[in-house]
Amino acid sequence: MKKLNFIAVAFIIILNMSCERDIEIVNIDNDDTSVSNGTTSSDGMELELTKKRDQPSLPLSHFDFETNTIMVSVGNDQFPVVDAGEGPVALLIHGWPDSKEMWRYQIPFLVNAGYRVIAPDLRGFGGAPKTQDIAAYGLGALMSDIITILDNMGIDNVNLVTHDWGAAIGWTMARYRPEYVNSFVTISIGATGNPGFDLMEQRRMNWYLYMFAQEGMGAYELSKNDWYLFRSIVFHPDEDTIIDNLSEPDALTTSMKPYQANFAETLLAACPGQTYNPGNVDIEYPLVTAPTLGLLGKYDFAMLQPQMIYSKDYVVAGNFKYKYFDDVGHWMMLEKPKRINTIIKNFLDCHALSDCN
Repeated sequence: MKKLNFIAVAFIIILNMSCERDIEIVNIDNDDTSVSNGTTSSDGMELELTKKRDQPSLPLSHFDFETNTIMVSVGNDQFPVVDAGEGPVALLIHGWPDSKEMWRYQIPFLVNAGYRVIAPDLRGFGGAPKTQDIAAYGLGALMSDIITILDNMGIDNVNLVTHDWGAAIGWTMARYRPEYVNSFVTISIGATGNPGFDLMEQRRMNWYLYMFAQEGMGAYELSKNDWYLFRSIVFHPDEDTIIDNLSEPDALTTSMKPYQANFAETLLAACPGQTYNPGNVDIEYPLVTAPTLGLLGKYDFAMLQPQMIYSKDYVVAGNFKYKYFDDVGHWMMLEKPKRINTIIKNFLDCHALSDCN
């Protein structure tokens, strides 16, 4: 039955390829719309292109998660949340298949730079509740978890630093709860609903979403044969640790639920509203007012440049910057922590401390 489902997924992907919307294509080989070493794009977005991919940097410093983690209530649930340092709040939100420990290089750096760092485990991940109800994993529900955590900690303004599903939550929060967001860093994921997600090459890269959206199938396919598919497509720097974590009871199953909650109906229908990303491109999203920085790596296994470049149209004019690197992948904060830390700090300093040097 699982094999038949996999064949069905392949058919659905091909069907959706034929539904590509008639949109302007961003030519990422053109220096006017893409990047060139040390230059700026024609629309004024700040871009950075580096030259060589090498091994992840050595650990920068040790961070004691146990000592610096508190439990915060969200209704009847308890969420583990890092709370370290003093100063303006930097809220770090991880994505799939990670936990707050993904930020192990960024947390001590930002604390030493004068920030109070808040980093929760998202519902379904790490030590957070492994809720079975798929409705609890919609973007609005996941954002509500974050807002409740902040409210219960007495925090009403943050500088968002986000990745993967955390970035999707970040875009939702910056759009619909802008009073909480002073500045916004989004790693890998552009504005949900933008037409860059509809390009055929992007759809091909996101073939796995069709599998993850089917309850039970993603977990089954990823973990069988000693996690062969996971090892073959994800390229996580912490591969063995992540596999150990996902092997805990219910962990892999609940990690799939954001995909099922936000993609199942749109992905598995023919030409679903002519979009397949979270939300719908025909929705008139509120413009993000917070200063926003997008970061993307050439070796990202899931994302191409257009979905990030188009994001400028979803942010107030002049408030979107974008840096592109040709030597990192999806987990740039683990692969090149020193460089990424500096970029994040400089952006946060400019908007949290008015230090834009």
